[in-house]
Order: sequence, then structure tokens, then C-alpha cells
Amino acid sequence: MKPDLDLRLPSIARNSLFLVVLTLLFLISPITLYPAISAEAGVPKYLYLYDIDTEGNTAIKVNFFHETSNEKESSWLIVPSFVPWRNETIQGGILSFAIKPILIGEKEDPFWRNYTFSYFPTKGIFNLTLSFWIEQYAYIIEPHGFFLSSQIGYSPSAQGSAIILLPRGARVSSSGIRLIDYSSGAILSPSSLKISSLDDRIEVRCGTRYSSRLAIYFTEPGRDAEIRIYTLGRFSVQTASRYEGKAWNFLRLYNNSYPILSDVFGVSLEKVNVTLFIPTMDQFLSGLGGFVPFSETTGPGFVNLNMFYFRKVSGFIEIIALHELVHHFVWAVGFSPRKLWIHEGMAEYFSIEVARLLGLEEGAQEHEDSLQEVSKKLGNALGFVQGWGTYQTSGNTEYYAASWKIFKTLGDNYGGLEFYKRFFKELKSFKKDLEDSVIVTALGLAAGDVATICDRFKGWGFQNVVDVENLQTILSEAKGKVSGLSVFLQPSKALADLLLRRAEAALKSGDYTFAIKQVEYALFFVTYAFQVTLLTFLGATLGVVGVYWYLRLRKAVVKPSIPYYPIPSEPSFCSRCGTKFPPNAIYCPECGRRRR
Repeated sequence: MKPDLDLRLPSIARNSLFLVVLTLLFLISPITLYPAISAEAGVPKYLYLYDIDTEGNTAIKVNFFHETSNEKESSWLIVPSFVPWRNETIQGGILSFAIKPILIGEKEDPFWRNYTFSYFPTKGIFNLTLSFWIEQYAYIIEPHGFFLSSQIGYSPSAQGSAIILLPRGARVSSSGIRLIDYSSGAILSPSSLKISSLDDRIEVRCGTRYSSRLAIYFTEPGRDAEIRIYTLGRFSVQTASRYEGKAWNFLRLYNNSYPILSDVFGVSLEKVNVTLFIPTMDQFLSGLGGFVPFSETTGPGFVNLNMFYFRKVSGFIEIIALHELVHHFVWAVGFSPRKLWIHEGMAEYFSIEVARLLGLEEGAQEHEDSLQEVSKKLGNALGFVQGWGTYQTSGNTEYYAASWKIFKTLGDNYGGLEFYKRFFKELKSFKKDLEDSVIVTALGLAAGDVATICDRFKGWGFQNVVDVENLQTILSEAKGKVSGLSVFLQPSKALADLLLRRAEAALKSGDYTFAIKQVEYALFFVTYAFQVTLLTFLGATLGVVGVYWYLRLRKAVVKPSIPYYPIPSEPSFCSRCGTKFPPNAIYCPECGRRRR
């Protein structure tokens, strides 16, 4: 993380009493300044000293001490290029030196240089002090404060330590102190950490690494910042009075960008409030630059901006501020915060493009490069952003980069801000929930080729993308075809009419995939109305004939039954023995002959 470019070294009168005393101690006994960190005799040592006043202004001294018997030695350390610095040889002498740029990839670091020097000792000791001063290097809005040290960098053969004097009344715990080790990429609790009180000051002592920074979150209990509200036009910024200049910078930024964004989005904003906040250690380590709290009913709230990012390159925090402002415009157009790929993709794209129009090229390019680096790894697989939920916290870097790439690609191909101006005009004609199919269709209309834009989104992996305008046209044509069917073509006409009513209901509710399926089924019945009717008639006829023959055959079949013999009503006598049969008798009771 890096400081502002426009800082200037003030007069010597602004240095604290602490550093005056510290300089005297350098002259008297340099060795005693080192904290209790073990070091082998003869090992070069770098001691970084930071004195932070109540306004966050920071005086910095770097002391190099080497006890050696060699006649000539060399070393190097990192020095600032954005503020003046001076060095003083306390014992020994410098033979030669060189100040060289530091490369980050193919670019030069805009804030720091490499100071390489060769030296000789006097009476076996060489002692060098380098000092500089940075205005508002720590950020304080009472009762919160945050400090990130200058770049700590020196020859790996040396040992390092640091002393930090916090502002009067400040308090800190070990959990609020972290060492960022760039050589390993680790975030550590610093070695040999010691926190002690010096009257009303807190002193922090610890070890350092040869490429590192110290981050400290501290508090000032019982103190409240003098908060003021600064207003210009429809925008206001509230912050501590010591940051009035920064507040006015944001107000000018927002007022200059508002006409551009309002023209593109085609909407107006009533009022936008901004507040500057001091990051906690977790917020700092997570890289949180800013945020806007959202409500489904009331929309976006205050724009919250992390003050730490004033330390980045020119335009960086302005990009963050514009990003959060764009969220207000996206909401005003009608996009729910649930549509994160829209909200964040537009916020990333428009903040960069507007920043360029306002002359903030350095910050815009740095941010775009970081997004481009991530998006290259994704290729064309961008459709996963459809599932980006409001409360999703993991993997956000890829989601931001993918969402940005979608709008960047379309903007580059179809006319940039003017293309999106047409897009927002097309959106107004739909007057319904702005779901993905509506968004893609409106983008296609703005580009003059809906089919190509739909295909592009499908190529990115988007699911259930439907050309809504084409769906409406097909639905209208299908209704005309159904109304033109003869009433005798049943049930084709009735079924097609039912399916189209279901399609219309789905279209109104935004279920475009279901709607297009219903239209397709309805058109099937329209196309094959005669065949369906004929088959229905033949089926009904065959059914009637089948029932008829079933009943006919069922009636013709004789069912087996028990033999029945009617009993004559008049008296009957046995033909063999002449015995009279009793009533209802079948066999003769005398001879057993069967009754006729």
C-alpha cells in the first residue's frame, strides 16, 4: 500500500520533541536505541522509528548501525520518492551511493526507490540516519485510528526492528498489530513484540522482516472526533474536520461525474451522503475499499469510503468512490441488489470509464489491470455470475472480474457509454422485473442485433436466456393463428388457446423459459390442427365401436347355471310304482324313480 503523491515536507518546526531527543540520543549512544532483539555481533542492523502525532502526521527515522572491522562494506535500503528525505552520517563515512528505481513487473514503483551505498567505519563503527516526514500518514477519526508503516526494505543480510510511538491518549492491544511480510506473503504477529507506556504515550517495539510493513489499529478511549458535514449540490460528506480538504475533493468528484452518469443512465438522484471510516484490522486485511448498505425497500444508504486508500496511487480512492456512486444509479434504474452481477459489473465498468473522462487515468488503469489479470484466467466461462447471491462472501474477486468483463466486452464492441445510454432507454419499454432475459434483450436492441447478443451470453454460459422481444412477437403471431382456426378443429383450437393463456401469464411473471415452451406447444397444435382433429375423431369413433361390440359380445355369452326343473302344480304319480309324489319332490319316495 502506498501514500499520496502530493505530500510535502514541512518546516523543521513541525517535528515533534520526541525526534529532537531521539537525534541527540543517536549522537550520544546509537547502540542503546535498539530494542531487546537478539542479534549477532557484527550483523548490520536497521531500526525504524515512527512518531505519530494527534493529527496523524508521522516523523520517520531509519537508523543503520554496523560494527565491523572491514575497511569497506555496502548495504541498501528503500527510501521514499514522493517526499524529500535526508541522511546524516553519525560515525564513519559513505564512499559512494546510487538511487535506483524499483520495478514491479514492468512498471516502476511510483513511491519508493532503492538507496544502495558503500561505506567505511570509524573505530570499527558505521552509523547512518535517514529521516523524512509525511503529513496525515496515520488516519484518525476518534475514537478509532489506523497506521500502516512506510515500506520497510533493506538488505536481507541485515537485521531489523521498529519503534512506534502512538498519539497521546492512544491504546493498542497485540491483536491490533500485524506484520505484513511481502517476502513470504504471510501476515504475522511481529516477533519480540513489546507494548509499554511512556507517560501518556504508548510505545510499540518489535522485529521486522527485510521486506515488510507494520499495520496498527488503535483506539483513543474517551475521545470523539469533531464531525462536520460538507455539502455541494445533491452530495454531502461527513467526516472529521481535519479531513475537510479530502471531503471537498469527493464533493467535486461527484459533482463532476454526476452529469455524465445521469445522462447515461437516464435517471436523476435526489441526495447522496458519504462518510469516511477508519478500517478495523480485519477490514484492512480483507481489502475493503468501500461499501453501500442496501435495503430492498429503501434502496442504497450512505456511501462508506475507507480512508486508508488515500495511500494508493492518484485516482485509486476516486475509483472506489465512483464505484459506490454507480450503485445508486443502478438502483434508480430499477435493478434489485439481488442482481449482483449487474450491480457490481456496472459499478466496476462505469467507475473506470468515468474516471478516465475526469482525467484519473493512473488509478483507472491500475484497477482495470487488476481486473483484467483475474478475468484472463476465466476465459469465456462467465455465466457463473448468474448465481452470485447477496450474501456470498467467498471467491468474490472472480465474480467482480467476470461481471466487469461482460460489460467491458459489450462496451468495447458496441460504442461504450453511448451504447449503454441506448440500453437504459430500451429497458424502460419493458416495464417489468429486470430479469436476465430482459437485460440481454435490451442489450441486443441497443446493439441492433438481439440474436447475436443472446448467442454471446449463451456462449458465456448463461442459462435460460430468452429473446423477450422475439417471444412477444411469436406469442402475438401464435394468438392470431389460433383465432383463425375453425371451431370444428377441436380439440386443437381449445388446447392451443389454453397453452397461450399460460404463456401470457408466464411472460408477465418473468418466467420466460416456461412461456416459450408453452408457445411452442401451442404452435404444434396450430400446425397439426387437422391431423390432431382427425386422429381425435378416429379415436373417438373407434372407442364407440369398441364399446358397442364389447357390450354386444358380453350379452351373447351364456353364463353357466344350476339346472332348473319346474314343479307341476297338479298332483303327479310315479310312472313305475304309481306312488303319488309329495309337493316339490323330484324323486319317488318309494322306488326312487326321477320325476318327469
